[in-house]
Amino acid sequence: MFKKMTALILALSMLLGLTAWAGAAALTDRSDPAYHSVEAIKERGVLTVSVSTISRHNYIIPDDVKKYGDLAGTRDGSVPELCREIARALGVELEFVEYATVAEELQAAASGEVDLAAENFTINEERLALYEMTDSFDVIGAVGDDVFLSTKPASGNRVQSEADLAHARIAAVKATAQVTNTAIQYPQAELVEVADNQAVLDALVKGEADAGVFTMLTAAEIEKLTQAIVRGTVAQSSYEVVDQSYRGFGLILMKGNRNLCQFINAMLYDRIESGWMQECFKTEEQEALERGIIGQGNILYQDVDTEPSDCPSLAFRDLDTGKWYHRYVDYAIENGLMGDTGGGAFSPDSTLTRAQVITVLWRLEGEPQASNAISFTDVAEGQWYTEVIRWAVREEIMGGLGDGTFGPNDPITWEQLAAILCRYAGYKDYDVSAKSDPASFTDASKISGWAYESVQWACGAALLETEGCGMIDPIGNTTRCEFAAAITRFMENVAG
Repeated sequence: MFKKMTALILALSMLLGLTAWAGAAALTDRSDPAYHSVEAIKERGVLTVSVSTISRHNYIIPDDVKKYGDLAGTRDGSVPELCREIARALGVELEFVEYATVAEELQAAASGEVDLAAENFTINEERLALYEMTDSFDVIGAVGDDVFLSTKPASGNRVQSEADLAHARIAAVKATAQVTNTAIQYPQAELVEVADNQAVLDALVKGEADAGVFTMLTAAEIEKLTQAIVRGTVAQSSYEVVDQSYRGFGLILMKGNRNLCQFINAMLYDRIESGWMQECFKTEEQEALERGIIGQGNILYQDVDTEPSDCPSLAFRDLDTGKWYHRYVDYAIENGLMGDTGGGAFSPDSTLTRAQVITVLWRLEGEPQASNAISFTDVAEGQWYTEVIRWAVREEIMGGLGDGTFGPNDPITWEQLAAILCRYAGYKDYDVSAKSDPASFTDASKISGWAYESVQWACGAALLETEGCGMIDPIGNTTRCEFAAAITRFMENVAG
């Protein structure tokens, strides 16, 4: 009996050992998104970040020990500082892994050699298809590429104004966003498509182009451009080619690593709302100026005006222009979708009601009239929402609660809002094919069966913000400021 028990214990020990070994083996597979999850990073105690580009936001402090002491040769700037803040939020060490090119840096994140790639990566459809990308951390919306000018153009037509630029010969790297955006912004200009950044610089120096727009510059390319400016063969200007599809700057992670991406997004939300992000950008920019990385003319963040005199939010006594909801509420107010709740208040944190939701959609439609009969016991004729509900029922965007009532003053949950917006998108014949599986959220089990497809669509269209780290809170009530954000994203991501 004793031998049998011993054999059984040994067998179980071997089985448990094999199981543990298999788990450990799985955890060492860098190509598995689980290897880069929040918990896995915390267990390893280190966050690995790929870097390469030397720019105003991500640079190496000059190797001058006398001037910079222990900081000489280290990486700094607003993006590295943001990475340090992510590591602090995770409670782990930070390790930068250097790569020679941006392509190698991105590949390192895609293959799992590192946990994320760090730079001011522009958020666009192509990158979103290839990688997980964080929300934007840009606090002022810098959306353009600098235009550089030839000081001795062969045409003799020195660009002196924006009007001159509209008819100039402009060089840009072929098959890039800079080519696309330049063609949109200056349709009458002569677009000269060249092979790479060096060819843009050569065209400017030789005068073969009146102006040039570079794609992302490496440290060596920045040095060459700087030398050309010093020699007087290339001039800086105040002109920019605007990125028409600009959606902000994000960090890049392996596709499928929603867990870490959601953690970072929640951290970004908090740091932006608290003002930390803007202060970080301003501080790091000032330090870059003091270190000789940028010149006084390149300052972006020192004079940021966060409260312009024509800001719509300033008309309401209870709106804080430093809060995360600022731009969304501005959009809702400026477009006549939401307004005063009484006494000069917007009531951003009050609960949104069913009647308020459908009123906003009704306003988007130009306040159409309907003559169909409605017989809800709680919707009397002559109420402010009566005609709104009549229209919503006619178009099958909203209906009753099944007990003869409509519930105009009932609160709206996130999943209900997702369903209403999905039906409205269908009514408008907008594309509702975008889908993102909400199963990765820790409270996805709370999503009602009838609402699951609508929530999938809302997540895919990036309409709903998550609550904290990895939670969607589907049955939680929606506030007015949250709805302002959702309807703004709807107009940008779906209607747009």
